[in-house]
Amino acid sequence: MGYPPFRNLIQILVSDPDASRANRNAAKIAGILRQHIRNMGEGSRPHVLGPAPAPLEKLRGRYRVQILVKWHPESNPTAVLQNCFADLARHKISSARIHVDVDPLSLL
Repeated sequence: MGYPPFRNLIQILVSDPDASRANRNAAKIAGILRQHIRNMGEGSRPHVLGPAPAPLEKLRGRYRVQILVKWHPESNPTAVLQNCFADLARHKISSARIHVDVDPLSLL
């Protein structure tokens, strides 16, 4: 299935007080991430899952949406993530909190 320990997993968690804005921002992030991944070689291309509501969809008054990315252990996601977040800075996602966790211990 391509999950740890056979693949590395990155969780990108977007939270916002407004549910529709959280979903919209997560969709922007996933779209930009997929765009950057298309430019990678076929063999080491990661797989993007989501965006989807987080298991704890609302926490402390903020709606949470997650994106999961499965990476091959031999590839380095740093450059792709840096380019993705540089593009996101140009889109000026407001009032959203974005948390990136590489090989998360829990997806809650």
